[in-house]
Amino acid sequence: MATPPEAFYALINAIGKNDGVIASRWLKESQIKTEQTMLRKITSRGFNFLTRSILFLPYKDTQCGAKLFRNGALKKVIKNIGVTEWAFDIDLLYKLNRNGAKIKEVPTIWEDQSGSKINLKKVPFQMFSSIIRLRLIYSPFRFIVRLYNKFPEKWRLHRFYEK
Repeated sequence: MATPPEAFYALINAIGKNDGVIASRWLKESQIKTEQTMLRKITSRGFNFLTRSILFLPYKDTQCGAKLFRNGALKKVIKNIGVTEWAFDIDLLYKLNRNGAKIKEVPTIWEDQSGSKINLKKVPFQMFSSIIRLRLIYSPFRFIVRLYNKFPEKWRLHRFYEK
């Protein structure tokens, strides 16, 4: 509930003729009611920088959960979603972007929720690995992902970061 219902209503009003609309905490017009901790801010902004640099996505905030998409746009990409484990939002946005979907980013109202269960020692590496995997899948180096998928489970990197 970091994004209140009225912000979702604003998304509905903002979609217009776009294929999707995503809320952004990082636009100037956004209203942040409760700030994130400095560590979460650094992690979030760093991850967004990497995402934008590696996948060339134009969005300032890929991780805000408030997103709406038209059914037609989703139907074109949904069967291929889920190859990245931790980066579902980015996987979806990347595939929509590759498919030519028009997605608008709008300011939102947002309040940091205390008690998050995200482990900031493990999850950033897992999310970074997910965007690298996604980038490799759509590159001439996709064979690396196919080879990695053949590794026995005990040799896979994510196993070392789940403990």
